[in-house]
Amino acid sequence: MAKRPFLLLARQLRLATSTLHSLLWVMHSFLQDKTRAFALLVEGWSVILVAVELKVTRRTIYKLKTAAENLRLGEVPARKPGSGAPRMMSPCTGKKRRLDFWQKYKEWTLADWQKIMFSDESTFWLVRGGSKVVRRPSNASRYNPCYHGTITRDR
Repeated sequence: MAKRPFLLLARQLRLATSTLHSLLWVMHSFLQDKTRAFALLVEGWSVILVAVELKVTRRTIYKLKTAAENLRLGEVPARKPGSGAPRMMSPCTGKKRRLDFWQKYKEWTLADWQKIMFSDESTFWLVRGGSKVVRRPSNASRYNPCYHGTITRDR
């Protein structure tokens, strides 16, 4: 005889909810272990002693310690280190710089400002893509036009 489908479904749901509860319990205990690891490190415990206390590898504790040092309490990183993105100035620093600039040049007239030549200080290349490293097949000629930039003319 076939089993009643609603009983089978009830067993599956019971199994799924018990699995979910056990997963949540594991995550909860893992977060408690992380918190305890941070607390022990702040107290001055060595990484080895913390690893022994929590029964984890030293590498796990070193990862937690490095993450804590990189994030610094209460700060959210604005850029990934080494990404080349400019570092963000704090609002206070920018405000102070603007006020200092204003104090220094508040007496200047329009004629004084017209004597200044402003520049974006970007590198100017006569050849487009002049700073690129060109990779070409070993059997291709170095004089082939597709491996050279084009010269732009100022009209």
